[in-house]
Amino acid sequence: MEGFKLIIVMVTVVACLQFHGLVEADDIVVGGVKGTWTLQQNPKFYQEWSRDHSGFMRPKLDTLVFNFENGKHTVAKVGSFVEFDSCNTTKPIRVWTTSPAR
Repeated sequence: MEGFKLIIVMVTVVACLQFHGLVEADDIVVGGVKGTWTLQQNPKFYQEWSRDHSGFMRPKLDTLVFNFENGKHTVAKVGSFVEFDSCNTTKPIRVWTTSPAR
């Protein structure tokens, strides 16, 4: 009976270790880990980047990180897709002026 209990404990520990990686939050650097947020030559760069990365992002768990040059760029959170799509920043929800913005 003691051997059976030990096996149950070991299986439980292994299962917990396996699932730990599934629920661990990640920082996802927008544009890639090497660079900083900046205007790109390709106007669709960030659209393509988001398309390629949206499949593994977990919105309520992961954090988007914007690395940018302080004093040159800012990051703003707007209230709707219409405001985002039209670049309307007259009423931002929040503005980050120092990097990294999370």
